[in-house]
Amino acid sequence: MKLFEARVAEQAEAYDDMFEIVKELIHQKIHESEGKELSYTNEERVLMSSCFKKYIKENQKALKTLFIVKDPVKNPSKAYNQVQNGVELFLQKCQWELRDQCLNVITFLTSTHALHPEDREDAAAPQLIQLEEQKEVEGKLCTVETDVFIQQLIGDFYRYIAQAFPNEDSDEHKDSLDKAERAYKIAQKIAATKEMHPCNPIRMGLSLNLAVFFFEVLDDKKSAKKLANEAIILAEDQIDKIDEATYKEAKTLLALLKENLEQWTLLTADEEEEDEQQI
Repeated sequence: MKLFEARVAEQAEAYDDMFEIVKELIHQKIHESEGKELSYTNEERVLMSSCFKKYIKENQKALKTLFIVKDPVKNPSKAYNQVQNGVELFLQKCQWELRDQCLNVITFLTSTHALHPEDREDAAAPQLIQLEEQKEVEGKLCTVETDVFIQQLIGDFYRYIAQAFPNEDSDEHKDSLDKAERAYKIAQKIAATKEMHPCNPIRMGLSLNLAVFFFEVLDDKKSAKKLANEAIILAEDQIDKIDEATYKEAKTLLALLKENLEQWTLLTADEEEEDEQQI
């Protein structure tokens, strides 16, 4: 029933309502999983990802436009000077609204989904660790797939905050970048140490997102290419041995990893050539 309600809200573009319905769906899943680890179907995971991203969609879209308006290269018009104060105020409004929305998602996820004790050491947010004064809000223990999925989402939404505050010296940018990287790496560690199949779409999606994070956000091109290449090698070795239900999605993600790696290799060819000449 909640799945249907969420889809109706999505079709109506009522994304705030959709967010509340999906939160109710998750609470319902937690209640139904009493006595066992929390897990989601593929349909539920797709819905959650879509819901949370559409919840922040309008502010992301506005910020993209405003950053172009502010950029003297992309927008050389002198008209900007006449409306500069108004644009700056609107930009700040969208930045802080998006930050609050992202933190709403992160706080909800961290308060309802708990990491296993062995995975908590480097948790990306304080809510992930059970503090003495917060025992009553500890979330539900999850399956490996759910742990990886939730940590990736947390990483994604900290990344969105960092991208909304592009000034690298700002506290919001630095703090969000750090927490995004830690969440992604927790997910990566869980997937590797708990032997998640290399063709599992959740693991492959994580590798793709983390590689993009390294390349586009941290400007760590070497790590991005290394991670993408390793994910491709692992997946290619196993992809013909997986079931038909997983094959199609895994094949799509493998193609995306290859496409990104090819583009990144071309983009960094000149840099690598310069490095070789200096050596």
